[in-house]
Amino acid sequence: MAAMFHLVSKRLHHFLKPISASTTNHVYLFSSSCVNSTHLSDEHPPLMNLFKSHGLTHTHIKNLITDHPGILQADLENTLKPNIELLSSLGISHLNLEKVISLRPRILFVDILQVVELFRAYCFSDNQISTIIMKYPVLLTYKPGKYLKPKLDYLISIGLSSEDISRLVLAEPTILTRSLENQLMPSVEVIRRVVGSESRVLKAIKSCHRLLGYNLEKVLEGNITILTNHGVPRSIVDKLFYIHMNTLLNSNGRLTKVVVRVSDLGISPKTNTFILATRVLSSISDSVWERKKDVYSSFGLSEENLITLFKVLPSCMLISEKKINKMMNFLLNEMKCTFPCILKQPLVLLHSFEKRILPRWSVLRVLISKDVIKKDISLLYAMRISEKRFFEKFVVKYEKVRGEKVALQS
Repeated sequence: MAAMFHLVSKRLHHFLKPISASTTNHVYLFSSSCVNSTHLSDEHPPLMNLFKSHGLTHTHIKNLITDHPGILQADLENTLKPNIELLSSLGISHLNLEKVISLRPRILFVDILQVVELFRAYCFSDNQISTIIMKYPVLLTYKPGKYLKPKLDYLISIGLSSEDISRLVLAEPTILTRSLENQLMPSVEVIRRVVGSESRVLKAIKSCHRLLGYNLEKVLEGNITILTNHGVPRSIVDKLFYIHMNTLLNSNGRLTKVVVRVSDLGISPKTNTFILATRVLSSISDSVWERKKDVYSSFGLSEENLITLFKVLPSCMLISEKKINKMMNFLLNEMKCTFPCILKQPLVLLHSFEKRILPRWSVLRVLISKDVIKKDISLLYAMRISEKRFFEKFVVKYEKVRGEKVALQS
């Protein structure tokens, strides 16, 4: 180790100088003479030319050598040059190349071609391979035959297609670093116990790419037990598994707390609303709930009003604070709706303000001003119906009656 440090220090001597006598002796900065690329080129011309030929600037090279001086010891012809050329051929730009090397400099010292060729053999495109490398470059340092191939073969053996596997690895490249015997295979067995058929196993894995990375025996099966113990029918739990699996991947403690809270609100565990409420509360923090409650409260909603709204539309707490403010202000102050009216048509809160609420209101407002329709018409109902139905009921119909055209803005 001492010999290595001495050798690297000797090579860097031309590049580095101490910051000051008052600073730590081992902290260095590049000397002002290093700003001139000529000095670096004179010291290591082949290395410098290689990096520069692949788009790395003098600053990038300087930073790389400062942070990873071992690069100076890399075998230029047999590993460093072939690896950099391979990475560039995959479409990794000079900026991303610098990031990848900085994240995992060891890729310059090993034969990364073997890993790339393995991915190609399993039908990964070069574009997909480059994306995986940029997301998780450490995979290039794994022995492909020993660590990567067995996992890819296993994924094929359970019925995943090449396209399925490439999507899975693109989304969660860390899946290939998991133990085959201790993680992947046990996880698939748990999924089998939960869903019952091979086709559903594949459906589950494809719908949630990070599923195989969990301790499913503890997390997934534990959470299913928590829900059934609180009276949730298994049929409803199964719906949750496919519709919003992330809820079942919360820690057991977190889900228990949420389920108790939903039960305390008086929502029946035998309803879909119970699952929707559980999903919402498990995906937001207490502080987020309080902030959104404050926004609703600013429009006069009491705690009881908010709970009532949440019980009929749990998703009301997934709306951004900005949109809550915009929607409530418009419904109450511009359209003159009341909270009881909103409670009857709560889905209006989920619609796009710019694409639906505002354009439709511009049509309704004209019709009201011309006494074509009454003010007490269910305006919120008009906001909820389909585009086709709205056009027929409020545009085409009254265009004929009045002989005028009311434009529905898009």
